[in-house]
Amino acid sequence: MTAQRAISTPEAVAQPGLVLVPPPAASPLADLLALLSGGVVRLEHVDLVELANEEYEGLDPDVDVETWSAARIALDDYLYAVAEQRRVGGPRARGMHYDLCRYVLPFLLEWRVTDHGPLRVDRLKTSDLDRFAQTLAGEKPLPAATVVADMLGRDRLALTCHWLSGAEAELVTGMPWRELVAVVPVHRDALGRELVRAMDLRTAGLLVPGAQCTPHGLSKATAENVLAVARGAWARAVNVGVELRGNPKSVLAKAPLADKRQREPRATARVWVPLERCYQIAAALNPLHQVTFWALRLAGLRDSEWFGLYLTDWTPGWLHPGHVGGRVRDVRDERGQLVRTEVRAGTKGSVEGASPSGGRSTAPLQVCCTDAWPSPLRSTG
Repeated sequence: MTAQRAISTPEAVAQPGLVLVPPPAASPLADLLALLSGGVVRLEHVDLVELANEEYEGLDPDVDVETWSAARIALDDYLYAVAEQRRVGGPRARGMHYDLCRYVLPFLLEWRVTDHGPLRVDRLKTSDLDRFAQTLAGEKPLPAATVVADMLGRDRLALTCHWLSGAEAELVTGMPWRELVAVVPVHRDALGRELVRAMDLRTAGLLVPGAQCTPHGLSKATAENVLAVARGAWARAVNVGVELRGNPKSVLAKAPLADKRQREPRATARVWVPLERCYQIAAALNPLHQVTFWALRLAGLRDSEWFGLYLTDWTPGWLHPGHVGGRVRDVRDERGQLVRTEVRAGTKGSVEGASPSGGRSTAPLQVCCTDAWPSPLRSTG
C-alpha cells in the first residue's frame, strides 16, 4: 500500500475533523492509522488483508484507547479478528475488508466530525448505528467518499477517496481547480501537494448533480453483514475498556423500500426444462460446452465446483468435487496467513468445506448423463 502522508497546515487546523499528525511514517499501517485519526493522508491503495498478514502486532495494554477515533477502533477490531485470533477465514476476511473500506470507515470518518477530529470511540452511541443502518437501507446518503469512489470507477475503494487530488476533484465536480479552491478548504501534504476532502465538496454542493441520488439500499441480509462489522467495533471498544452505554445488538438491518434498492431482488422461481429439451440443447454444443452443460445443470454442481473439478473426481455414475475455483480466493496457509489462490480444497456443499483441509461433495449422474459424457472423459473412469 502506498500513500501520500501530510501534516496539517496552520490554516487547516481550524477545519472540522483535522488534527496535527507526526512526520511521514515508514509503514502503510502507520499511514492508515494517521488517516483514521484525522490526519491529512491520501491513500492510493489499501489492502487490510495484507496489513493483517504483515504488520499487526497486537494492542499495547498501556494505550488509552478512549482517545482513539471510532474508525481506528473499527480497524483494530478487524486486525484483531483476522490476524491475532484468526477467527475468520479468507472469504469473510476479504468481505470485511470491502465492507470496512466502502461503508464503515468512510461513515465513521465523516459522521459527527468536530474541530478536534473524527468521531471518538468514547462518544459512540446506538443512534450512530441507527444512522448507519438507515444509510445501508438507502434512506440516508452514502458517505461522500463512497459516492466519489463510485464516480471514479469500480476499482476505487471509498477509503482512498477521503482525500482527493486536484485532478480527481475536477473530475467529480466538473469545475476547474482555480474555482474549487475559492469555495472549499485546501490542505497541503508533506510534499506540498494540494488536497481536498470529499465531504467538503459535498458540503459545498459541488458533487455532480444526481451522483448522490442513485438508489443504494442493500438487501437485508447484505446490510446485516455490514452492520455486524460496525457492531464488532463497538464490542472491541468495550472489551478494551471503553465505557459505552446502549446495546448495539438492538440495532438491526432492515430491508430497503422498493424505490431505494440498489438492485432488484433476485427471482426465486425455477423453470424446469424437460430432459428431451436438454438433449436438443446439448446436441448443438461443442464437446467442452456439453460437459459444462451436463455438470452444471443435471449434476447440480455450483460454478465454483465446476472450475475446481479434476478428472480424478469423476467415476462412472458419480462426481466427487473436492475443490472450488473460478476466481482468486484468500486461504490460510500453514503459517496462518492469508494467501491468494485460484483453487482451494473443500466445497460449499461439504461438511468440512469451511476448514483448511476441505471436504468433498457428491453428485449422482444418471445413466443418460453418463452416456452423454464425452468419450475421452468417460474412459478415465
